[in-house]
Amino acid sequence: MPQTPEAAPVHSCGKTFGAEGTNYSLPSDRTEHERLRLQHDAYKLLLGGNYMVPLHPQSGVRDILDLCHGSGQWAIEMAEEFPEAEVVGIDIAEPQSLVECPNNVKFVKHNINFGLPFPDRSFDFVQMRIVPSVNFTRLLFLSLKIQRRYRSQTEPSYCRRSPECFAQESHFVISVCLALNLFTGGYVAFLEPDESFSGKTGTRTPALVEVDRVMMMSPHTPPAKAGERDATKPKSWSIAKDIEGMIRGAVDAAGCKLFDDVRATAFHMPVGTWPKDAVQKQIGKIMAQVQMSLIDAFKPAFLSLNLLTEAEFHALYEAVDVEVSDNGLELQCPIVYAWGRKM
Repeated sequence: MPQTPEAAPVHSCGKTFGAEGTNYSLPSDRTEHERLRLQHDAYKLLLGGNYMVPLHPQSGVRDILDLCHGSGQWAIEMAEEFPEAEVVGIDIAEPQSLVECPNNVKFVKHNINFGLPFPDRSFDFVQMRIVPSVNFTRLLFLSLKIQRRYRSQTEPSYCRRSPECFAQESHFVISVCLALNLFTGGYVAFLEPDESFSGKTGTRTPALVEVDRVMMMSPHTPPAKAGERDATKPKSWSIAKDIEGMIRGAVDAAGCKLFDDVRATAFHMPVGTWPKDAVQKQIGKIMAQVQMSLIDAFKPAFLSLNLLTEAEFHALYEAVDVEVSDNGLELQCPIVYAWGRKM
């Protein structure tokens, strides 16, 4: 079972971070977890619930895993909806804003960049959402473990690929790892946002583009390729366009697909109070607050890494606030929800 090295919380600019030794650049304190709880509420409204996979409380679901649980709200609500199931949340820090938890939910403090600390075939449903900071290249050792586990006497060509070649496909590694943790017939689901844009002009807005540019300079966005300490960063922090392919492309060492019934749904999530529809307006209002809190949450990383000065950060924060408050821009964020069933 892979273990996360013990590390104490880190404090910077009045905020608390999960631990050293992780590229995750956002805090893990009560303020950040409140932002994540609000974000959860917005996504729940957008999806019409906590999931889109064909589950129901009488479907026999017994074990549910929430990877990178954040505030822990999704895990708690799933435990309430599935009282006969055991729900596990895993993240680098424990939830900070919980008052009471159902008896059938527990939270595990662990950095998944060091692997998943669960036996094979442990879960019926695994969710992972909004995790562009997950360093898939750190999971390379798991891909080699997977190759050995699936290695057959016939030694298919897939197994004989070099570690360097296999590393180029590191985005598929997490899907394969999750497949190992799923029972046959279990489901995996990813939810990821893409870069926001103005629905009025069809183009991106300059302040939010600048935020993305600075964020891409931080460790929060891992390199595009494994095995390269100074590898070129990907063009975007978002993996929204990849998640369906991550599920469809997950195969075992013999080249057999690991998932079937793969589906993906795209949404446009409003940012701001510009929508006329009441529900969409409510989502947009929440997401405007979430967006500004996110910028503030990145402040310690931006300053400590000398990516921005205090004055530059303040100016950028004000510019983003102007864009988010401008209903004429009709800001929106593309969202992709993808899922598949373990074969």
